[in-house]
Amino acid sequence: MSVAFSLLYFVAVVASQTLTECPLEWILFNNNCYLFKVYPLLSYEVADKTCLARGAGLVSVNTDDENNFVTSNINQYNIQGRSIWYTSGSYFDMELMWEGDGTAGNDDDRYWISLDNKRSSYQGMRIAYKYFSSGSTSTYKWSRVTEDTLASYICEIPLVEVSRIIESRRDFTYGSSASDNENAPKGPAMKIQPKNLVVTSHSIEPNLECAAIGVPQPHYTWYRLENTAKTIITASKNYVITNGKLTFLNVSSEVAYSGNYHCKAENRFGSILSNVARITHGFLNEFSNVVPGRFNVSLYKGTYLNCNHPTYRPAANYQWQKGDEFLQTSLNQYYFLSSDGNLYFSEVQAQDSGYYHCLVTLTSLPDEKMWTSQPPSVTSKGIYLEVTGQTAADFPPEIQDSFPRVYPATPMRGFELRLECLAYGRMPLQYSWSRDRKPIPGKTRYEDLNRILVIENAQFEDEGTYICSVSSTKGFDEKRFTFALSAKPYFIHALQDMHVDINSQITWRCEVIARPRATYTWYKDSQVITSVPGKFEINSNVLKLTNIQLGDSGMYQCGASNVYGTVFGGAQLRVLSFKPSFDKSPLQSKMLAALNGNVTIPCNPQAAPAPQITWLKDGIELNVPVYSTMDINIGPHRLLNGHLIITKVTLGDAGVYTCRAINDLGEADSSTDLTVANEITLPVKPADETFVTWNGTQFIRCEASYDYDKYDLIYVWKFNGMMIDVENDPYFVKENGVNMHGLRIRFAQFKHDGYYECVATTTVSSVSAIGKLTVHGPPAEPAGVYAIKGTATPDSITLTWTKPAERGSAITNYTIEAMTTFNPIWRKVGEVSDFDARYAPTDDSTDSKKRTYRVTGLLPYNNYTFRIFASNAFSVPGYPSIPSKSYTIPGAKPEYPVQYVGGGNGSFGTLQISWQPLSLEFEGGPEIKYHVYWRSKENNNSPFQYAELIGRQKKFVKTLTTNDYYKQYEIIVGVRNKYGIGPNSTMAVIYSAEMIPPHPPKGVAGSGVNGTALLVYWNPMPNTREVIGGTIQGFEINVVDLNDPNRKSVTAYIYGIVSSGYVIGLEPNADFWVTVQVFNTAGESFPSERTRMSTNAEPPRHYPEYVTVRSYGSDSVHVKWRGVLTGINEEVLIGYKLRWYPANEDIKQAINNDVIITNRKTEGIITGIEKRVIYKLRVLGYSNGGDGKMSPVTYFTLGGQGVPVTDPAMTDIVAGCQGRSYTLTSFLMGLVISYILV
Repeated sequence: MSVAFSLLYFVAVVASQTLTECPLEWILFNNNCYLFKVYPLLSYEVADKTCLARGAGLVSVNTDDENNFVTSNINQYNIQGRSIWYTSGSYFDMELMWEGDGTAGNDDDRYWISLDNKRSSYQGMRIAYKYFSSGSTSTYKWSRVTEDTLASYICEIPLVEVSRIIESRRDFTYGSSASDNENAPKGPAMKIQPKNLVVTSHSIEPNLECAAIGVPQPHYTWYRLENTAKTIITASKNYVITNGKLTFLNVSSEVAYSGNYHCKAENRFGSILSNVARITHGFLNEFSNVVPGRFNVSLYKGTYLNCNHPTYRPAANYQWQKGDEFLQTSLNQYYFLSSDGNLYFSEVQAQDSGYYHCLVTLTSLPDEKMWTSQPPSVTSKGIYLEVTGQTAADFPPEIQDSFPRVYPATPMRGFELRLECLAYGRMPLQYSWSRDRKPIPGKTRYEDLNRILVIENAQFEDEGTYICSVSSTKGFDEKRFTFALSAKPYFIHALQDMHVDINSQITWRCEVIARPRATYTWYKDSQVITSVPGKFEINSNVLKLTNIQLGDSGMYQCGASNVYGTVFGGAQLRVLSFKPSFDKSPLQSKMLAALNGNVTIPCNPQAAPAPQITWLKDGIELNVPVYSTMDINIGPHRLLNGHLIITKVTLGDAGVYTCRAINDLGEADSSTDLTVANEITLPVKPADETFVTWNGTQFIRCEASYDYDKYDLIYVWKFNGMMIDVENDPYFVKENGVNMHGLRIRFAQFKHDGYYECVATTTVSSVSAIGKLTVHGPPAEPAGVYAIKGTATPDSITLTWTKPAERGSAITNYTIEAMTTFNPIWRKVGEVSDFDARYAPTDDSTDSKKRTYRVTGLLPYNNYTFRIFASNAFSVPGYPSIPSKSYTIPGAKPEYPVQYVGGGNGSFGTLQISWQPLSLEFEGGPEIKYHVYWRSKENNNSPFQYAELIGRQKKFVKTLTTNDYYKQYEIIVGVRNKYGIGPNSTMAVIYSAEMIPPHPPKGVAGSGVNGTALLVYWNPMPNTREVIGGTIQGFEINVVDLNDPNRKSVTAYIYGIVSSGYVIGLEPNADFWVTVQVFNTAGESFPSERTRMSTNAEPPRHYPEYVTVRSYGSDSVHVKWRGVLTGINEEVLIGYKLRWYPANEDIKQAINNDVIITNRKTEGIITGIEKRVIYKLRVLGYSNGGDGKMSPVTYFTLGGQGVPVTDPAMTDIVAGCQGRSYTLTSFLMGLVISYILV
């Protein structure tokens, strides 16, 4: 299995600015910059995102020198706790990959803490440096850790890309007249992806939907994918296309619509493809017409009933009925309904005898949507469970062979997993779960008396071995189950749009989590691109563009695919070329600097390509050196990003400073008047308003100028007047580097929206400045959700609410969810755009924030509660509103028919009709009644007979004439309430009750099979209504001792339409009276005439002795033994059987491999022996009485020449030579051991 993690960043090479050193806190090594962050400790994903926010990635260690550099720097931090340090490494299927640069790693054992750690999947899949000590040696080595481990981390970035750390980030406003990034012109970005659908012949207008945002608004094209080809879908009698929604009409055949689809969204900047959605034609076949046989089980024993479900696609849910009652495990705790459809009994009780029916309903897989409100369902014929025998003694719990297990059978990341466990044993049974070497995930819950462990939204860290333990007063049992997740590809980081200079170079990396490993395809404007020397360089998930020109602008995507699907990640490339401009970032008109302090004058022109920066003072060009952390810097210096820093400010530094930006397309100037004062100043203050995206990162600059020789200065940050605890709040980092004084907010949340105050303080004075941070993201919660009085109808109601805060992007639509008193689960009941939801004129029409929507499709006579959430251009919706109060919907006639209409069986002379009554949610009103219609199928032109049942009934029994047994009837069940008649069910065909078979079997005869069994046969019976009174369920063979009728008789049940059967467990050499009865669901026929039969005499009582084994060839041995004699009460000996099998296997597996020796020979050859495998051998005689006793175990093997062979159960070593046999008696084992060497 393999997993890859997604990150996307770019490298912009700017000819005019060559960087030769790393920023403050970063360490230079071999043309790369490294940042070692001890605190805060982060999980892998957060550490990866933190490095990405800086434009870097987690470290990739590719050489010995780099490994030595990393470990030597980590050792400097080896103080308390000896921290763990994250790298970008991952280890799967014995393969090391560095996710930071996409390279395969050097998997040298010497880098690892231990080989056990390297090979153990329990340790996790991430590679981190961990403290290692052995004797006098202590250092850091690689160790596997789980992704949720909290650890330090190391970021790495090439020196040529370090401009990403020191430059301001570009967005869609860069180089354009737009000031609002959300509304700036841009290409399409997919907001709603189409989802997999399951349709049936009853589906009504299913649809796929994709929606993209962009300026201008994108338009859409839909495609159907067939192998490597794709077909454009156009509006026709089969399809309706409305914006991004594709609706299917006349759904009837599997061929017409099944397949894969995706859409293309396009505007003038380019086009992108949606994820691929699959439409599956769901079906559920009928159960077999073959009537299941009776199932016998002893009282208090554990057992299960097999549903033997019909074929279906894609998935099914199961329910069981006993008679006409639906089984509920809460009422009968020894029942267990497994997701495999079978019904399990921890123990059976006397009242469990009866007919059981398995009900199967078509459903969808967790990543699909079933497009029908009435999925098809079928019901099995009755399975009769007969509980026999006397009360059994208590016995300890024993976990059934099929458990534990997981559903779905192919567990997928993101699915809800259900681990099931069921034990046989006397009640009560106590179930508990644990996990090998790890705790149970905190998000799990337990269901069904702890027999089901549910893991919600399963992630890779949830994998492992789970242990089910079952205990009772009589004992204890436990079993283990290990599962690993598969995963459809998905991106862990959103791909970033790029705004780059002409003639520059970028590298995009697109990696995903996927199991099995994903394959990648790159696209530009929805067309596949391949490597082109000097332009595109593609290496799996890496795309490098060089010598970028204006024509390279467009929408780029990578498609990641595995067996579970294809997903697309997209980003826009804007290639920029324009002369410098200070329109959006002019220098402050005036700045203050403290005498003998430092001041930084920022210069942030917009330009493409990047401009040359020249500084002038009072109109005269300054020849300023580049600032270096290695030198003593006094006076004006230029920073790497073009800013001007003046250290040790003097009165002579006052003046007008001008930043001049020049590129090939022009130049621009901006100036500031610097005044020098003998006080603390804040020349760089927080901006009046700064924006950050939810979960994004933003830096608020604040830099003081003061006399460094006189004062020590500290920065204090406040949020809405309260001091920020930067040391202990992981959201905040205080930066104090060159030109990096300020506060960094990481993973910004809406709670961080507010006013930030920077306070620069010395021992004598302080200055401060305040700026506002606004967090953009999903909308806030709508407020005041209520129903407008008098608008409720039996299927609708009008809601109103107050528009929430937009949070940086206009609200596009609202989603309305509801739940009822009878079904308290939130379900989507409507969606409306913000434009269409604008409040209709009423007495509140002056409130422009009021919104309204008429919810339709509600169920009458229910109490509804509603909630609403809003969506905007952000990729996820906002939080839902506070639920409304409950509103009563007026009653109406029932809207839905009853389900599971069937029946049959019952008492002779009756017609039994059953159904599942409507749930309270679907009744629609009071005074519920059911109308039952039936007629003989033979006379299907005749009118239906009719009966009305009052109340929540689920069964109707009609008495028929005695001649109407086992006939087919057409039945329909309707429903009505106080308000009218609802829809009828679909017609079903059932049989009336059977009659007890009127004719017994004839021609009964038989013979002895061995000393304890008889073979009984009879004339075949026609399986007809006239002969059987219904359908043959099976035959009952009754055996009574001829000489002693009072001895316990033996009864055997043979199920199905057969004409013979075996009876076992009899006395040898005895005479019996045998009768046979045929039975159906109504009962048993009269017994047949009795027939005398006799069992054979006994099998051999003695076992062969003195068994010896010699080599006979390269793959065979010669076996010899002393034979046995038979006595007067034994059958005559026929021959011998050599039963041989590998020592580590069960003897039950060996019976089919017996070597048969006839004519009473006392030697034989066994062939097919494998070398160096230890075998067990047992020899027995056989006769018409059956198999005799087996000889004690003899061990033998074929070994290599001159190599001693060791019995694994003993400490003795026996050497051998070719062709010789050695026998050893073990007093501990009581076994005869033979060793053969070849």
